[in-house]
Amino acid sequence: QMRSDDVIDTNWMEDAACRGKPVDLFFFDERKDRERLRMAKFVCSACTVTKECLNYAIETPIDFGIWGGLTSRERERMRWRERQKVLRARGRTGSVRGEAHGAPPE
Repeated sequence: QMRSDDVIDTNWMEDAACRGKPVDLFFFDERKDRERLRMAKFVCSACTVTKECLNYAIETPIDFGIWGGLTSRERERMRWRERQKVLRARGRTGSVRGEAHGAPPE
């Protein structure tokens, strides 16, 4: 589900290192253009609002382009790992004496 910019703070964009840079530096086929990927990540590495940018891309969610120094595939892997943590935590909280994760009851 996509969230509106009305709900998410976007004031950080004023301070983004990519502001004023060509849009095509951050939106391209990340799997094919390794040089452009390197240049985009270099811009992000000098940015003071990388964390806010990454959070924005994850919360909105944006499935394309370089945001917060990560590619869309890297952000998807990050989301997947977070979902796995939540699922594991839910499994542990509902378990009794090791029953989570398929362990038989004692």
